[in-house]
Amino acid sequence: AGSLLDLSLFSTGRTFSAYYPEDEAALDSAFGEVAALLHSGAVQPLPVRAFDLAEVQEAFTYMSRAQHVGK
Repeated sequence: AGSLLDLSLFSTGRTFSAYYPEDEAALDSAFGEVAALLHSGAVQPLPVRAFDLAEVQEAFTYMSRAQHVGK
């Protein structure tokens, strides 16, 4: 909350949309569109990096570089 959105993300054709949980029809439609894009290969899932508990120091270092996407 209160974070600024990096506008350079839009230069690569990304789209950000807001959906409200109480609008189930809109959510179903959006999830269907995303699933179709993933299935067709038009978009790729974000890379996932997981750390073991023993790698906690490496995980904090990785996050502190702020070159990741997500939390």
